[in-house]
Order: sequence, then C-alpha cells, then structure tokens
Amino acid sequence: MARITYDTADAAAFEATRHLTDDGLSAWREAVTRHLDPHAGMRILDLGSGTGMWARAFIDWYDIEVTAVNPSEAMRARSMYQPVVHGDAERIPLDDDSVDAAWISTVIHHVPDLNRAARELRRSSAPTTRC
Repeated sequence: MARITYDTADAAAFEATRHLTDDGLSAWREAVTRHLDPHAGMRILDLGSGTGMWARAFIDWYDIEVTAVNPSEAMRARSMYQPVVHGDAERIPLDDDSVDAAWISTVIHHVPDLNRAARELRRSSAPTTRC
C-alpha cells in the first residue's frame, strides 16, 4: 500500500473530511476522561496531529499541555492548533520522559516501522505511564 505524503492537495482533502460534530467530540471526551484521567499539568503528545482537532479539543477540555507532532508541512500549516512540531512516529522530537501519554489517532497505518515507533513512544513517555 502506498503511503500518503499529505501534500497540499491531500492536506486539503483531509481537512475537508476529518472533523467530528460537537456530539461526536462529546462522546470522545467521555471516553478519554474515563480512560486517561487527565489532570492539570499533564503532558500529552498528539502524534500525527493532522488538522489539530484532537490537540485543540484536549486544550479546550482539560488544563493540560499538548505537543502536536506531524511530518507533513502542508498538514502543519493547516492545523487549527499551533504550534505543530515537525517529526514522525519513528523520530519523535521530544526529550526522554517528556510526556505522560500519547494520542495516536488514525496514524498507525502510516508508520513503516512499528517497532521503532514503539521504542520512540517508550523513550518519550514518562516512566510512570509506561506499560
């Protein structure tokens, strides 16, 4: 399967079709709250942040810090959440132990080396959140 590079045209198509209604986001908020237990000062990585919908939602919902990361310049430019850092799952541009959790929505199928991505997620996640 060919990987999408998310050039300007791909990014525009993604932006036009990948948004949830307020009701849809509300259901997700309940699930995220139940499973993540977000709290003030928590640090979240939004890996493959796309249009920034999730990063923006997390900031609106909770008193947390979000670092959005996306490899596509066109997607970073279109993001409703700024800043978005250049990087990808195999090269997460964060220090060791720098986040408490990672949000990875519709990203895994874009990652060529899942083992390397898992190592990067483990490296960048604080020890208390590691499984």
